[in-house]
Order: sequence, then structure tokens, then C-alpha cells
Amino acid sequence: MLPTRHQDPIPAEAPRAPTQAEWDAMTQAEQDRVIDELFSSDTQEELDQTEAMAESEDHYDAKEEARDTLRRHFERSGQQVYVGAERLVLYPGQKGFTPDLIVVVGVSPHKRDCWMVSREGRGIDVIIEIFYKGKWKKDFVDNVKSYAALGVPEYFIYDIGRQSLTGYRLSPEYPKYVPIARRSGRYPSEKLGLELAIRRGRLRFFQGLLLVPSKSEIIAELEEVAEQEQARAEAEQSRAEEFLVVLRESLLNLLQTRGMTPTEVQGKEIFSCSDAQRLRRWFDRALSTQDVSLVFNDD
Repeated sequence: MLPTRHQDPIPAEAPRAPTQAEWDAMTQAEQDRVIDELFSSDTQEELDQTEAMAESEDHYDAKEEARDTLRRHFERSGQQVYVGAERLVLYPGQKGFTPDLIVVVGVSPHKRDCWMVSREGRGIDVIIEIFYKGKWKKDFVDNVKSYAALGVPEYFIYDIGRQSLTGYRLSPEYPKYVPIARRSGRYPSEKLGLELAIRRGRLRFFQGLLLVPSKSEIIAELEEVAEQEQARAEAEQSRAEEFLVVLRESLLNLLQTRGMTPTEVQGKEIFSCSDAQRLRRWFDRALSTQDVSLVFNDD
């Protein structure tokens, strides 16, 4: 029986991605195998990190809402933008890392298991980390240095507990980040073409004066429109039924005024008729004839 992967010694450190030169020298099959190995590798470094960073519901909800909001925004605006959550990112010659959110502008938004820079030919444009009861130094110190060194143009940190937002942009003195200045309570992202802010305890995105709606807000809006349409249809139906009642009563009053008493069958026909045009034809005939049988003659 073949041994399982976990029976082998677990390496201490995560493996590094091949350099660009090594990647370019590989065949397609070799490249695919390397990606599979990097994606599925277990290392003590990664296992310790995973165990120490169990995801809370607050963290998960904030991450998923931000991802879905950005995806829907770019999809509706017709822009080619990839937005991924918890995607393994592999830069040439570097250990892989898994940010909360990554955004790459100007590429196909199709699904990916990981972002291999050598294969994609592009690095990450924006990283958003969501901090909640974890290791503060990792997001606010270590990542600021490492993401700048990799040349990630923009990096944002949303601190759920403190309800604070921090933004960094690459300085001309590469590789170094400088804080993004806040404008009217918002942090502009040149790469996203949006502004980030905290509103009512949530990370939100703005395009000019307009709030980019979240998935739940879009659904709520659609439900409200559907309810309004249903109410309008019911109101129209009610008005139509009231109009039919008026037509029937007017026809009966006209027949009685002109001395034409409908038979029991004709009376039932009047009360059961739901065709406004037919009732009007009977009414017009009742104005011009004295024979009640001619009123209902539709032959």
C-alpha cells in the first residue's frame, strides 16, 4: 500500500515558487505539476498559522461581503477584473501566501485555484486584509513590508474590532509604502477606481457620491421592486373589478328605466360577465332598442 502524504515528514517551511527563469524553462506538464504540489503542500509553518488563525463569523462575513460586492460591481460595469478571496498567491522565488482578498485589474475574472504570477504574467494590484482578534503584527507590520517588497501597488487593512481602516500605496521610493490620505472619511483606491470607508460597522465601497450596493442590498431592492409590482397589479385588478361592478349595475338600471326586465338567465349572464367591452355593447343596445332579447344577441 502506498504511504499517505501525512506519513512523510512535514517540512518546516513552505516551499518557494520557482523563479521566473526556472518557470520559463519548464514544459506545460511540469508547470502544472509544480502548481499542484505548491497548492497541496502541507508545511509545519502553514499548519501552525492555520491553527492560530481560526476564522470567526465576523471575519468571514466581512470578507465575503467585500468580495461579492466588488465582483458584482465590476461585472455590472463591464470591467475585466479578478477578485479572489483566500487565494494562494505565488510570486517567483517566494513562499506562497494567502491574503483575505486580492484584486487584479484588466484580466479575465474566471475562477482560479491560485494566483501564480509566473503563469498569469501579472502581480496583484490590490490586497485587502480583514483583521479580527489575530496577530496584529502580521497585518500591520509584516505585511506592510512584504507586500511593498513584492510591488503590490495598494494594500488596505480593515480592523473590525477597532472599526478602523488603513490604506497604503507604493511610494516612488520603491519598495516602500506610504499611507493613503483620507478624503472626507474615505480612502481612495487608484487601482479599484473606488473609495473605501467604514459605514455602520461595515467595509463599504463608493464610486463618487454613490454607494456600491452589496449583494444583500441588491436582493432587498429587487424584492422591494417585486412587492411594488405585485401591489400595483393587485390595485389594477381591484380597479378593474370595481369598474365591472359599475358597468353591470348601470346596465341593469338602464334596462329597468326603459321597461325591459331581463330574464333570470339574462340576469345571471350580466352578473357573470367579466368582459368590459361586452357589457358596453349590451349597454349601447339597451339605449337604442325596446326588445330586451336584442340587447343580448351577440350572433
